[in-house]
Amino acid sequence: MKLKMLIVGTGLAVSGLAIACNVRAMPPFMVDVSLWDIAVEWAQGESNPASSAFLEELDSMGESAFGEAWVADNFVGYVYPKTSVGGVNGVTQVFVDEPCDQNAKEGASNAQSGGGGGGSGPPPTGGGSPGLPGYAAGDCGTVDVGDVEQV
Repeated sequence: MKLKMLIVGTGLAVSGLAIACNVRAMPPFMVDVSLWDIAVEWAQGESNPASSAFLEELDSMGESAFGEAWVADNFVGYVYPKTSVGGVNGVTQVFVDEPCDQNAKEGASNAQSGGGGGGSGPPPTGGGSPGLPGYAAGDCGTVDVGDVEQV
């Protein structure tokens, strides 16, 4: 009987740890990424400085908006990175799945490389347009569509 109680108690404790990470919806918001931020990431040797600068700004905003929950919980939602070049604004929509117990930049460096929506960069970035952040959940593979037929 004591063994059964120990197994049940251990099972409850382990399941309690498993649900300690909450999945939370992230409200959509704009993330300003300056050319200076991109230049700093480039100078630090980042392979995709635009994506890295976006993740730095996203983590900064996430920590100020959600506090310690930003790292502890899993935030999922859309954000809008914006960059201005010569007075022209560029904005794209990015789906972000920030993992539990990591900020977005750590999650991207630990994730498998992949692209999504035509962009480049490691998840949770890559997609939207080349060089700008986006999201891809791992390797999505390729599709052979064949020859184009004239109608």
